[in-house]
Amino acid sequence: MMPCGGCSFSSQLLRSMLAYGLPVYVSNLMLSFSNNYPSIVLAWFRGDFEVGNFSAAVKFIFFLSAIAMSFSLAMLSAFSRASAGGRAAYVYGYSVKYLTLVLLPLVVCTSAGSKLLVNLFYGREYTLAPKVLSVYSLTYMLVGFGYLVNQSYFNGIGQTKEVLWMSLASAAVLTPVAPLLAKLWGAIGIALSLMASQAASCLVGFKRATGKFSATWPKSDIAKAYATALIAAPVAALSYLNATLGYVLLPLYLLAYLTLLPITGAVNGRDLEIMKSAAEALPVSWAAKPLIGYLSWVLRRSSS
Repeated sequence: MMPCGGCSFSSQLLRSMLAYGLPVYVSNLMLSFSNNYPSIVLAWFRGDFEVGNFSAAVKFIFFLSAIAMSFSLAMLSAFSRASAGGRAAYVYGYSVKYLTLVLLPLVVCTSAGSKLLVNLFYGREYTLAPKVLSVYSLTYMLVGFGYLVNQSYFNGIGQTKEVLWMSLASAAVLTPVAPLLAKLWGAIGIALSLMASQAASCLVGFKRATGKFSATWPKSDIAKAYATALIAAPVAALSYLNATLGYVLLPLYLLAYLTLLPITGAVNGRDLEIMKSAAEALPVSWAAKPLIGYLSWVLRRSSS
């Protein structure tokens, strides 16, 4: 017969496992619902043309999602280690800042270059997909408010109930709004409903992280990153009007963004040192090092 102490330990362990795992399980169920529900609603209100164009647009979002997923997995490990030392709240701020710096220009390029991307991979007959992609990709502009970081942060510090609250906020918005906007604007309405649901989830997570859990948020640095991305955005926006020009304008935008980062103060010397250390552990360090070198050169020139 197991000693009473062993029973107590097993019961405590089971409660701990359920407290951590059950919210994750329910959140994953709700995520599955959110992934399929919009397409079902769109098919109910509109025909195959809009469903096909919406599906084509969503496939390009996978590119941004892949970057986010790799970052989130790395952050989950980082937050778990930092939580043991009481530094998770501090790491949160740096995670949001650096993901914002990386993702914002890619979001601008995806949104502005949507016509070029769709024409290149699907053909000109997908006339609605560029508009859907241009709208839907803007969801990732929430990155500066913890979008893509909040969930990893809460999972890493063992607060999975907070992830469940985020999922509930998303479903509470998506469920009623998707049919309404799909009826009004079809595929674009679905994209807008997804944006609204993700915004609700993000803001709930951001509020809980920076409020209840006192996570740091470098608002000045985040504001500079947004300003830098938007100052150069008109260059990229022209590629939506003329897809062919996108081959020149989108790389030009990225160059302008990189050049402006040190000038606006969005990136400083300490950031570059951290980036150099992080780049050494990346499989694509060969691509990151020249970019960091260019940023260092611009920083020296702008400081002299």
